[in-house]
Amino acid sequence: MKTSSFLLAIDSGNTAIKWGLHDGGQWLARGRVLQSERLTLKQAWEALLFPESILISNVAGLQAADDLKA
Repeated sequence: MKTSSFLLAIDSGNTAIKWGLHDGGQWLARGRVLQSERLTLKQAWEALLFPESILISNVAGLQAADDLKA
């Protein structure tokens, strides 16, 4: 029996944060928020299946990085 492992990929750019949940074959969920609204991501991500891995690319600075870790 094969189990799916989920990857949450996050691209934190200067203007917006794009994210997606992938199961190894397809994107199950995707979204985009402005950096000024990044604190709303926690609510969106609470509804997702729990990812086995999280990959973050961040060019938006230390505060954005800290907010994404929370």
